[in-house]
Formats: sequence, structure tokens, C-alpha cells
Amino acid sequence: MLLNYGKAPFFLLVVAIVTGIGVFVTHRQYEGARADLVLMTHSQDHADVYRAKLPEFERRYGVTVDVQVVEQNALRNRLLAAFAAGTPVPDLVEIPQDAALFLRGPIRDIGLLDITKWVRSKDLEDKMVATRFSMWQRKGVIFALPHDVHPMMLAYRADIVEDQLGIDVSKIVTWGDFAAMARKIVRYGDDGRPARYALEFQNDGGYLLQALLLQRDVGLFDADGHVTFDSDVAVDTFVWAIRQLRGPQRIAYSLGFGPTLWEGMQDGLVLFYFMPDWRTRTIEEYAPSLSGKMKLMPLPAWSPGGRRTSTWGATGIAATKGGNNQELAMKLMEFLYLDQTDAGRSAADLHILSPVRASWSEPVFDRPDPYFCGQPIMRLYSGLAGDVPADYANPFIPKAQEKRDSAFVAAGAYYSEHGEDGFVEFVRAELKRQADDVRAVIARNQITDQ
Repeated sequence: MLLNYGKAPFFLLVVAIVTGIGVFVTHRQYEGARADLVLMTHSQDHADVYRAKLPEFERRYGVTVDVQVVEQNALRNRLLAAFAAGTPVPDLVEIPQDAALFLRGPIRDIGLLDITKWVRSKDLEDKMVATRFSMWQRKGVIFALPHDVHPMMLAYRADIVEDQLGIDVSKIVTWGDFAAMARKIVRYGDDGRPARYALEFQNDGGYLLQALLLQRDVGLFDADGHVTFDSDVAVDTFVWAIRQLRGPQRIAYSLGFGPTLWEGMQDGLVLFYFMPDWRTRTIEEYAPSLSGKMKLMPLPAWSPGGRRTSTWGATGIAATKGGNNQELAMKLMEFLYLDQTDAGRSAADLHILSPVRASWSEPVFDRPDPYFCGQPIMRLYSGLAGDVPADYANPFIPKAQEKRDSAFVAAGAYYSEHGEDGFVEFVRAELKRQADDVRAVIARNQITDQ
């Protein structure tokens, strides 16, 4: 029996054929018009710097370079999809702080080019801050060149801390010193609740908890891929942070990000802020009324003589295996990241310190910043950059972050209800439980790197 399906299937077939032809023609036109190299980045600021430098590179090699700006999440999703489908990819891509997502699976299947031999042939681990390579490698294989160092300091309301309260921050050497000072300056309202706090901190731990842990060399994983966020040092850090955020003598408050942060800063609700280099430019843009009222100081150490900095954020540049010209892509990578042709001006303007040590001697780094009471902020950051801790990449970082922050929230809730009674024991047990969950996920997803 023959069935009459009508005209609909015919028209669907016509639409499919026409669409296919359109995609084919568009793809061929794109390939024909494509520049010799395509660089994709998530940052308009980075793109502006690169476009200003590229004419020299294009003249030197007789090529064209197209810099494309794509929103961070879209860039990640499009690139991962292209790797999986085997469709065209850019020659170079700037990866914003989520390298772990690109380093999953066997080493041989990763879509980024192995640049380990190239890095070592140029002694880049000596010429740059070696710890910054930690987040762009897996099992000793380096897949990206670090763009930045992002050393961290504390920014504070100098007009209140120094001028009104008479505090000499040079005497604050350890976090113990800081907490003792902070308990004296927390101001209470008529309802008995704090109306002014000393330190910003996230209720879920997040980036700021991570910065404190990294300051003590505790990442989510170590260099060998072992889960480390339930160590004794991690327990001690959790306990300290939760006591400052929820204890009877609390000194910390979560302002969040965006408008609530800028409003709280300008109102003086919180006086001290975690400040990687890039964040100084952000607050100058979004809290302009604080110009001449802010200053920077090194992070307090966890013990006398200890590390006075940490880090938050990272970007790296990687060449793709599917790029059109890998040799030329490597030359562009070197030109953009290693050739210091502008005497440090772009780094100083962006407030982003390069990991290239030779660049730190540029005179522009001594330029006073009126927003920070005339402090030469880039010189201050460069003085700490060599001590920035390592933060190791791992395919399971998203899961580990989720579990670590869940432990922090659970420990905070326990402390709010029970106080010190069994608190340390609860933190230790909860961290181990969450870390063991990550270990179990890893065990179920063992992969071979052959």
C-alpha cells in the first residue's frame, strides 16, 4: 500500500538542500576571506593592545592577523564544541582561567598544541614567573603561555584607616595582627549589629577563600593531581576565616560583586579589600569617588616572615592543533607575550603585570597613581610577583571548587548554630567528606594518557 504524504516532505527536502548549499558557500567564502592568523580572546582590553601592536608583526612577516573578541562563556563553549566536532578553530586562543576544561581526556586528544619543548628551549620558566605555568599544564605538558601574574595585596580606605583611626598598617605583619587590629575598629549600630567591618569576604568562600589557601600553598590539587583541600592547613584556614565571618567578634562581611560592592566601598561599610593587580583598574572605573582615598599594602602573612601575597585570576594564550599555520602562530604568541616593545606601557595602563621578569624594571612602573594616594602601584605589585604561589590545573577543578565551597557553607552554618562546640572537628570531617567525594569521582573517571 502506497501512502500519500502530500507536499510537505518535498518542501522540507528543498529547504534542507538550499540550507546545505548556503552553509557550504558561506564556509567557502569565510575560508577565502580568512586572515593568515586568527586570534580569539575574551577581553576587549587585550584586543585593543594587540591591534595596536599587530601592524609591526604583519609588516615583519608579510601576513594578516584577525583579532576576534568573544564573550568568555561563548568562547569556551564554541572552542570545546569545535574540538569535539573537528570543525575550524582559531590559530590562537586566550583562555580565561578555565584551562582545566580544555585539558580533559587523554593528553593526545587535547585540542591545544604541546608547547613544552618550545618553552624550555627559550628558558621561559627562568625568564618568567615559573609558578604561572602551573595552571596551563597537565602531567608536565605545557599547553599555554601565561599572560599575567596577578599578585594580590590589600586595598584599604586610607582616609578612614589612617586619617580618622590613626592606624599604622606597616605594623600589621600577620593575619593575627590584622584580626587584633580589626576587632578594635569594627563599629556597631544602635541595634548592636556591626555597622562597619574591617575585611571583605565571601559567604561561600569562593575566590577569596581560595586566595587565602593559595597563600599557604594549598590548592585544590597538588602537582601530581592529588586532592589537597582537606589538609590540616586547609582546616586551619577554614576555621580562621569562618570565625572572622560569623564569630561573636566578626570582622568580615560579604559585599558581593558589582553595584553592592561599589556602594559598600564608598559608604565605608568595609575598609579592607583583596586586591589583585587587575582589580585596581576595576575599582578606579566603578568607584571614582574614592580617588585619593585608597592605598595598598601587602597581604598579612600567616606567620612572621611568610608570604605576603597570593593570586586571583589568570589568562593564558594557546595555539590550537587545528590551526592553519602553527609555526607562524608560535611567532605571534612570542611577539605578543614576550616582546616588550612598548616599555611596559600597556601593562601599566591595564594594571596587569606581565610574568616576564625583565619587564618589571621599566620606569613606567614607578608612575604614581593618584587614585591610590600617589603610590606607584605597579612597582608595589612587581615587588611581590616573584613570590606568587602555584595553582595547579586539573580536569576536575570545577567539581573540587564546588565541593570545597560546599564544605565552607556547611561549616559556617554549623558555627552559627553550635559555636565552638565541636567546630574544628566538624570542619575536618566535612572537608574530608567533600574531598573524598572528589576522589571518588576521579576514581570513576580514570583515563589513559598514552
